[in-house]
Amino acid sequence: MKNLRMFEVRYIGPSNTRGAYAKILDLRHGKSITFSISMSELFFVVEARKILEDKGIHIAYQSQDESRYGKTKFYLFSEDFSTQIRKDKDKE
Repeated sequence: MKNLRMFEVRYIGPSNTRGAYAKILDLRHGKSITFSISMSELFFVVEARKILEDKGIHIAYQSQDESRYGKTKFYLFSEDFSTQIRKDKDKE
């Protein structure tokens, strides 16, 4: 069986002070990035995939979990275990 690296992608709706955005959490390295949603709520997973692919992380598979109290979570899977989604602040 092949090991895969998993990213969780969540939609975070707008508030009184901030527009809608999404969060990508790297479940292997414990790092995350957020991004504003430029299209509609329906396309935030497509945007997340593009962000990861632009960083050089090829996404091989996608899945979703609809069992979490009405909030769907999406998961992206990659065979790349080394490319970081963001740099550590102390290394910049």
